[in-house]
Amino acid sequence: MKRALYLIASAVLLLTGCAKEELGYNTASNGETVEVNIETSLSMSNPVTKAVWDKDGNAAYVDHWIMEVYDKDEALYYRKELTGQTGLTKTFTVTLIKNQEYSFVFWADRKGSYETSKLTDIKAVLSSDSRQAGKDSLDAFFCKKPYKSTKSESVSAVLKRPFGQVNIVTLDTKKIYDVIKDDTVYSKFIPEDLKVTARVYNGFNALADTLADLKQVDLTELICYGKTPYSYAEHKDTTTLFMDYLFVGDEQQLVDLAFEFKSNGEKFDYTFASVPLKRNYRTNIMGNLLSNDAEWTVTVDPIWNQPDFDVPVLPKGALPGAFSVSADKKVRFAKGNLRAQKVEDTWTWGFYDKQYLCNLDKGTSNRKAQASDDGIDLFTWGYGAWSKDPITTTYASSSFVDWGTVIEGDADWRTLSVEEWEYLVNKEGTSTVRKNKFKCGVTVCGLKNCMILAPDDFAGAIEASYDTESWKAAEAKGLVCLPPAGTRYETDIYFISVYGYYWTSSKEDDKALLVSFDDKEPFPGICFDDALANGFAVRLVTDYK
Repeated sequence: MKRALYLIASAVLLLTGCAKEELGYNTASNGETVEVNIETSLSMSNPVTKAVWDKDGNAAYVDHWIMEVYDKDEALYYRKELTGQTGLTKTFTVTLIKNQEYSFVFWADRKGSYETSKLTDIKAVLSSDSRQAGKDSLDAFFCKKPYKSTKSESVSAVLKRPFGQVNIVTLDTKKIYDVIKDDTVYSKFIPEDLKVTARVYNGFNALADTLADLKQVDLTELICYGKTPYSYAEHKDTTTLFMDYLFVGDEQQLVDLAFEFKSNGEKFDYTFASVPLKRNYRTNIMGNLLSNDAEWTVTVDPIWNQPDFDVPVLPKGALPGAFSVSADKKVRFAKGNLRAQKVEDTWTWGFYDKQYLCNLDKGTSNRKAQASDDGIDLFTWGYGAWSKDPITTTYASSSFVDWGTVIEGDADWRTLSVEEWEYLVNKEGTSTVRKNKFKCGVTVCGLKNCMILAPDDFAGAIEASYDTESWKAAEAKGLVCLPPAGTRYETDIYFISVYGYYWTSSKEDDKALLVSFDDKEPFPGICFDDALANGFAVRLVTDYK
């Protein structure tokens, strides 16, 4: 799918002077010069075939061409700008001093889409930290080419995009229409008030090929599939909701994208964490956005480069890593421990926003259990034991009802069995994929005695300690942190930040099984607890699909 901006330059040595207006800013005293004719062209020999926005990334909007020439000290020697011209081929002519080293810098875009008064300080056009997105008029190309004017010759260069392209695509328009089969009703599902917010680079130095001006930007005026009713035939299977070009370097960069919109009167918001961007690659975030299916996938589709690679974007509340819990089953962990919060007389369930959090608001010493704004996170064995006063309950149910049933959303959550835990930590030493994939006694963001689990594809070493920045990088690689949340016995809480106790779904005879760990044992233990009403932590999983 190569679509490149080709530059062909021919240089002819002249023994006489040249027209004054073609001479660079700095001239030689001996008058010996080289005239270089540069023909630039946009080659669209292999255009993209997916028609999902404007002119589909085929550079049809380019009408603005710039050439800047710099001497060996990076001082501007010559600048030429061509505007308001259609077509895919433009020619520049410049007179150079013989036997000098230069850097040619080229830029091609839609006039007014970028601030280009200096190619060393190109900026996307912003208004109050927001800018228009979803337009192919934002497409642009650049190239830096070193050149020494020694003899008559022809040279060539390729202009490529200085950014990656991001697309958000929903795959469920056909499915929704198949259920509704009414264009009038269907039109209510057309997303409105779309907004994407991201921390991105707003500046680019084409001479140095460096990025600048990293800031939080609202990407507005998003592409959408219309504000009038669209029929099933017009939609077919997929709909692109958002597209933009973002400055990025040759090395892969991870970006968090916040995406929100309204559909059928309901507000939706998603955070796509650690989305990979790479220059000259297209990143496609694809999934069922308008309905409740569990799986999202991010694919990076190269505009020129190969090979493709895929990164998952997850069910709400799930972490990215895949963990084998048997020879033929994998799971993803929830983003934090289970937590119950009481609003007036109603209990609601969810996950902590950070993996290493547990109910530490009143300190780590032994204390009485009581309700708080943060709720509770030490539960009896299964939902079957839930009562109107769960904090002080002494009631235990012998029938296990999984805590995963209380979580609403787009995934089926559950508690791991003891057999799955044993496979996960490779207790018998028979699973090569899970060898050396956990560590106890780890400090995470200041909290000691955590247990860290690494996903199957993790190739590095688990560290003994992580600060805020290093833990963010570790999470992007799929690492899971289980905090030492302690235990509750009737109304008393013990061992917060010292021991971790986590329920399994398993029971032998009348005793339930749990996983325990601390800083002294290198291996997590499997132990019994015959008091099913005792409170232990719960970390849910969802099956990998």
